[in-house]
Amino acid sequence: MIKPHRFVLNSGDSFYEDGIDTVHDEEVRTSFTDVYNQPFIKTLEWWGVLGNHDYRGSTQALMSLAKTVEPRFLMEDRWWSRVVKRPNGSPDVRFIMIDTSPMISNYRKEDPDMRGHPDGIDTQFDRVEEQMKWIDEQLRIPNETKIVVGHHPAVSYFDYGTENRTLLETRVTSLLEKHNVLAYFAGHDHNLQYARPRKDSTAYFVSGAGSRLRDGFIKARQDDAHFLHVVHGFLACSIVGQGMLRVAAVDMYGKMVDFVAVP
Repeated sequence: MIKPHRFVLNSGDSFYEDGIDTVHDEEVRTSFTDVYNQPFIKTLEWWGVLGNHDYRGSTQALMSLAKTVEPRFLMEDRWWSRVVKRPNGSPDVRFIMIDTSPMISNYRKEDPDMRGHPDGIDTQFDRVEEQMKWIDEQLRIPNETKIVVGHHPAVSYFDYGTENRTLLETRVTSLLEKHNVLAYFAGHDHNLQYARPRKDSTAYFVSGAGSRLRDGFIKARQDDAHFLHVVHGFLACSIVGQGMLRVAAVDMYGKMVDFVAVP
């Protein structure tokens, strides 16, 4: 049984195919407000990051939703963090929300739909180093459990072929491992994944199966632990004790199809 949760982590690409142009776009209602309106979820905040499809529209409009028409949809900036206080002496948990699309090198020359917006991806390529510095500073804050959320996976079984995720797969993962980050959550690869290269490494999760599914181009990996499910669903997570993360992969019918505990 999935217990009541405190908030939802939104791993990006909130409005397909081309983001939104204004906070009053019809997609805000038809793809969010009127969909996630059940009693158990209607009061939850959604903490989000930008995805590559979000960059096809106005990212400023997306980041303005919480202050205008949809207070549940939180995205304080292109990269931002939030701390969850925990009782009984357990370490607080810092969620570090990052913007991965400017880190994908092929987006600099491909996908013209992402180019040319006044607040678009062209404005962010020169800020990658600034963001890397900010991520490192956030991870250095002591006495906290760290969880990082980005749209693109840093470790994945899925191979998009046309993308170059080298920056994510090298520098970002190096920061995560250096600072003993508990977990990294992503979307983008339209399935549910868990990978942990070593017993003492960061755990890497993908929750991108809320709408479209894709099951091709699967990479072979030799990880200490993993799962891959090409089903519509989501990941339900809880943190217990001194930083143990429990994650259930749940399909669209509410059935748990996998479960892991980290560490």
